[in-house]
Amino acid sequence: MLGYKFQDLKRDWPQKLQSSNWLWIWNADKIPPHLGMSVGKEYFSLTYREVEHKLTSSMITKAKRSQIPLLLMRLPAAIDPLKVQQVFLSFDKAVVGGPTCLHPIRELLGAPEWVQQLAHLLGFIAKEQGTLEVFAVHLGEEFAELPKYSVDQIMKRIDELHAAKR
Repeated sequence: MLGYKFQDLKRDWPQKLQSSNWLWIWNADKIPPHLGMSVGKEYFSLTYREVEHKLTSSMITKAKRSQIPLLLMRLPAAIDPLKVQQVFLSFDKAVVGGPTCLHPIRELLGAPEWVQQLAHLLGFIAKEQGTLEVFAVHLGEEFAELPKYSVDQIMKRIDELHAAKR
């Protein structure tokens, strides 16, 4: 089971959210959280239903209106928006056994196959970038780390979501 402890969390909305690249960690205090990615004005996510492709502004509105516990982590500027769209659209939906919401993001960031959950990805990004710039929104001051969870718990949640849809 892996968690991830953050060294420095900013407790506000980041500036220039629609003009830079971000990893969105939805329900960051839940097991498991959900991942999305925005590149400028476009937001992408692989859900249990589909590939979401929306405007970043609509996701900001959703997060603010619903007060969803959210972490936003700045990603490198050198991400090609066209490639992001191509990679996400190469997937259908998240399913038990994979792919999960992590898979397209892992591919776009060039993370190795051993990156199977968010804690792995954050460690990989921190090593590549040297630091993580992370903003905590709608999370209490006591929040400093992701809950510990396993890949099995990710698969169980995807299965529950598919079962509820039936």
